[in-house]
Amino acid sequence: MALAIVGGLLVTLLYTVSNHLQVAERHEVVTKAVLLAREKLSQIKAGTREAEGRFDPPNEDYKWRVDVVEDQYFGITVFNLSVSVTRGHERVVLNELMREGVFAQ
Repeated sequence: MALAIVGGLLVTLLYTVSNHLQVAERHEVVTKAVLLAREKLSQIKAGTREAEGRFDPPNEDYKWRVDVVEDQYFGITVFNLSVSVTRGHERVVLNELMREGVFAQ
């Protein structure tokens, strides 16, 4: 009887530890993607309309894409930068609104 209780506790403990390790790994990947996206956002020069690429090693598992949409009525530019992870299904999108004249024509 005691062996069955200890066995049940061990199975529960192993499942809990495994689940927490998966959550921690996902948080690490998403945090890294957000930091890379912010860095790329600060590096991109005015005049960029659309672009995409991969990050340099050791971040070659991450790719980025920039989409720019201009609203002709309100003079606002919507700047979308997405960072995706190739070894998983994670994707982070940063959106930034900019007023007219920020991008070079």
